[in-house]
Amino acid sequence: MEEIKKHIFEPSGCLSKDAFLALLNGQLQCDDKRMADKHVASCPFCSDAIEGFSKVSSERKAIMADIEK
Repeated sequence: MEEIKKHIFEPSGCLSKDAFLALLNGQLQCDDKRMADKHVASCPFCSDAIEGFSKVSSERKAIMADIEK
């Protein structure tokens, strides 16, 4: 994956696509991971998205390849 952008949030306050994928793949550095985890714990949208992607882990590579296009 390309280098993770410094800003992990969209203007809406939710995780950026890059940060979301990096969080799923365990690629966020400590401070960014803490901020992302805190956000996910308080945001129903991001929380549901993380939960959904986690449940389809066997299909995740195909889904993520599609998203990264």
